[in-house]
Amino acid sequence: MEMLIKKTGINGEGIGYVYKKPVFVPGALQGELCDIQIVQDLDRYAIGRLNQVITASEHRIEPLCPLAKSCGGCSLGMMDETWQLKIKQDLLKEALWKYARISESKVERVLRSPLRMGYRNQCKMPLKNVHGKIVCGLYQEGSNQFIPVEHCMIHDVKLEQTRKQVMEVLNRHQMRADDKKTPGLKTLVLRRIGNKTQCCFVTGRMKMPKACIDDLLKIETLNSLTQNIQDNRKSHELFGKNWIHLGGYENMVIEICGKKLKLSAASFFQLNTFQAEVMVKTVASLIEPCETLVEAYCGVGLMSLAASDQFQRGLGIEVVKEAIVNAKENARINRLKHLEFVCGDAAAELKKAAKTMKVDALIVDPPRSGLSDEMLKAIEACAPSQIVYVSCNPATLSKNLNVLQEKYNVELIQPLDMFPQTPHVETIVSLKRK
Repeated sequence: MEMLIKKTGINGEGIGYVYKKPVFVPGALQGELCDIQIVQDLDRYAIGRLNQVITASEHRIEPLCPLAKSCGGCSLGMMDETWQLKIKQDLLKEALWKYARISESKVERVLRSPLRMGYRNQCKMPLKNVHGKIVCGLYQEGSNQFIPVEHCMIHDVKLEQTRKQVMEVLNRHQMRADDKKTPGLKTLVLRRIGNKTQCCFVTGRMKMPKACIDDLLKIETLNSLTQNIQDNRKSHELFGKNWIHLGGYENMVIEICGKKLKLSAASFFQLNTFQAEVMVKTVASLIEPCETLVEAYCGVGLMSLAASDQFQRGLGIEVVKEAIVNAKENARINRLKHLEFVCGDAAAELKKAAKTMKVDALIVDPPRSGLSDEMLKAIEACAPSQIVYVSCNPATLSKNLNVLQEKYNVELIQPLDMFPQTPHVETIVSLKRK
């Protein structure tokens, strides 16, 4: 059928309507007239396949990546930059109004990323045996279809060069991917920041051959080599509990916002290095001088490190113990004796902290699921004067703000384009207690 695409969905797909039922059409742009075929018709919505664009949007471009249609990872890759930024801003505004009745006038313009391609500093790519070789690739979005990836255009160029060298070594030593019969390599995790590259293999319960390790360490750009054992086939977690240092440095040491940072392979760091610095500087600039600051979901402690001149006593909370080890070391190497870190659940540790000190400012950077009900109760109990909320999910952010704005005024909403070519948007929100 012919269908006019009326809006854009949260995953970048076009949305049209048949008898008021929304039809989600991946690859279609708002304003386009398309020839589509319904491939799945459900009670509340349908999914369509784009056969042909009859009348194209002025914002449609030819995707730079040859895998754009089969991979699905860069679902906005067929849009020009202006339209991508507008879509991200509109999706954020829509979520804020739908869940929290926050006016779109409070939303600032999206801070663009100067790098549109080649910005991603990390890859986490599953490994498979294909025609007698071990290859890495991606799973097509929404399926179990494995797609070998020769070159990913949103990865840092030098990261990709190192990835290809690593795969050459693995094949030279006839390494095998994990399967149901034999433990092997599961996922290749690479991170490159500055001129340093960290490599980690997530594997089943197996031992990496010494000759293979020696050849991997000969790769000039590779500074750190680690193995993680994940032998729980039912787990959805990428990493298991057992880590083995194979060679090179145990941690990557980088400098950002004038602070030195140690990062283990398990520690989280934003995927777009340039935009990460913009984000951290923005958060630090919003913190008003105070006596005590708590950073929940702190990772390696970057935001409290960057804002360290603004408070007299700081506490970072993180559930990942490897990240807390890094955070404590980061406070030490930056000589910040007034900043402490603790490993534990954010809500539980915030409640505990509130018993011994008055929390003046709170930074939260939760996972996509947002702040839990327990965390919202903990925030209400400790009643900080200021909250800076960093979010990667407009829907959960908006639901949380709906609760928080009973006691807080929303002062600033600053979206940031952390992931060009994708519908994801990072948002910084400043709240002041009423």
